[in-house]
Amino acid sequence: MTDDRPRRDHTAQDEHADLWWPKTPATIRLMGEYTVQVPLWGERGLLYASPESLVSDLGISQELASDLVAWAEAWETASGQPDHDAGAAALIRRLRVETERRFNFVYQP
Repeated sequence: MTDDRPRRDHTAQDEHADLWWPKTPATIRLMGEYTVQVPLWGERGLLYASPESLVSDLGISQELASDLVAWAEAWETASGQPDHDAGAAALIRRLRVETERRFNFVYQP
């Protein structure tokens, strides 16, 4: 049996593709904190200082970035409230969809 699939030239970028997108997605936590505008955290701390950097780096919609900022602002008064936690769950689902599941998003109350 022959393989009729089109072949593509091997490039140096192919050799290093796994450096850009690891096989195991990084975990990013949604977690409120005082004075934090974009409440997404990695292993080493806060990931984004502004919604604009979130949009440009992760490629998410401006609408989702704005909703994250609104959730963060509400955190100071609504933390622990069922509606606020439900909002976090909805944001996590949207982040997963818009980033095509490249990352493991979790909510940390």
